[in-house]
Amino acid sequence: MDECCLESLLRVVIRGVAVNYKILAINEVENISITTFPTILIINTFERNNSIGHWTSIYLTRTRRNILAFWYCPLGKSPDYYGLKLPFSITWKSSIIHQPDNSNRCALYVLLFLHYMVRHVSASTIVKSIFERDNLCANEKRIIRFHRRLVRQSQLTRNFGPPIPSASTLCASIGFDVKKCFDEQSLDSTNVCQNSLNLA
Repeated sequence: MDECCLESLLRVVIRGVAVNYKILAINEVENISITTFPTILIINTFERNNSIGHWTSIYLTRTRRNILAFWYCPLGKSPDYYGLKLPFSITWKSSIIHQPDNSNRCALYVLLFLHYMVRHVSASTIVKSIFERDNLCANEKRIIRFHRRLVRQSQLTRNFGPPIPSASTLCASIGFDVKKCFDEQSLDSTNVCQNSLNLA
């Protein structure tokens, strides 16, 4: 999923929640400054000039004394695996694999994780109870249902409320069409579930 589409879907996920966000390439993270909390960082594991990559996330919040950083990668990899250099320490990370190797829906996994984090569900509960660790095909189906729910929410907003969140000015300047992010035709789990090994 490209950055413009990811941002449009993220804006639906966080609608009505007081949270900041930044979408970054891996080479933009090292010098980032976070001054307001909570903040979501969605990080692509490739540099910005590449057209491919894998989406991961960090949810940052603050206690009176500490910054808490919750790392999520749907493939169960650590920040060190990607060579990620962060200006803060990771407080929590999961090594549980949720996404099949042949799935390209990493952005939707990240968005579902963040959907629950911004609603104060514990990270451990999300990775152990919302997702399944032994049935990756079930996770793919859950992700597709989540995407459909985002589509319905965006349509309700279009019909009865403020306009659907648009992508950033950058995305608009390149002629990005936000409607493609809400296209359900591309979300068929059959191929992934039939072609994956050891998913049951």
